[in-house]
Amino acid sequence: MIKKYQKIYAWSCDYTKLSGEGSLARIFVADLEKNKKKVIVHSYLQTRKKLNLIDKYFSVLKGICFCWKWYLKGYKTCYINYSPLWNFLIFMLLPPKTILGPVTGGANFNKHDYLSFIIRLLLFPIFFKISEYFLSLRYKKILFATSLLKKKLNKHTIKIGYFNYVFSKIKIKKFEKKTNDFLIYYKRNKNKLSFFPNKILENIFRAGYNIGVVGDKLQLPYVKNYGYINQKKLNKILSKTKFTIASGENIYSFFSLDCINNHTTIFIDKKHIRKKIEFNSFFKVINLKNIVYEIKKHTITKNIPTKANTKKLRSYFVVNW
Repeated sequence: MIKKYQKIYAWSCDYTKLSGEGSLARIFVADLEKNKKKVIVHSYLQTRKKLNLIDKYFSVLKGICFCWKWYLKGYKTCYINYSPLWNFLIFMLLPPKTILGPVTGGANFNKHDYLSFIIRLLLFPIFFKISEYFLSLRYKKILFATSLLKKKLNKHTIKIGYFNYVFSKIKIKKFEKKTNDFLIYYKRNKNKLSFFPNKILENIFRAGYNIGVVGDKLQLPYVKNYGYINQKKLNKILSKTKFTIASGENIYSFFSLDCINNHTTIFIDKKHIRKKIEFNSFFKVINLKNIVYEIKKHTITKNIPTKANTKKLRSYFVVNW
């Protein structure tokens, strides 16, 4: 019989296999279970259905209530995902000693959306500081999905922070012969759309290269839409694919990590890069306007992995008990 202290009741707003949030949640649960804990996951979303704006906020509130319910019954609780640093209410209202999944945020955003730009520019820094206060007060260590937020954090938060948890997904596979030219991830999202290279794709097509698209359907006559596909099929396609283009919003998206796993070269516009890139042998920083020229001079070879600094990540799971 499993005793109370060996059980963790965990809430995940998204536990699907097709989304980045859901995939990262599953990795996090697997890491929890490696520490000999029985994790019982309840999720607002477990199917292919997408969360709308109301669902996203309601699922967070429901998750906080779920954690309090099991905390008051004497069990260990865990809140896994939908933990953006700006949402200080999560870190303020969760029960004491709740295990916290990776904190997210810090991606580039669309400056043409004036209202969103003003909110992020003026309000988010205030929200970040409130969140940092409660996180530092309640946790000995804090897990961050990426290092995108690092430039916005104070010295103490950086000191107790474990960054780039998404790299736990990286498991580089055997190199295979490449026969497809491009595979692009597309998602209809106000912020993502501003970074999507529509004109670049047209130039690539006119130069004679084939283009596949996963995710939402892209209404362009010269691309092949695969839709939302499972991990096995995605890996199969990527293993045969030479190139992709990283979103300027977040170069370490789950799709980019899948590309790294399958030796797919990732083109990224130099205007989005302001610091050293982890796993840099898989990225090619260029002026995207010259991508056709860059493709022609690029030789397809097996990428040699460069190790990222993830030494501390695993110990996170035994620090905050």
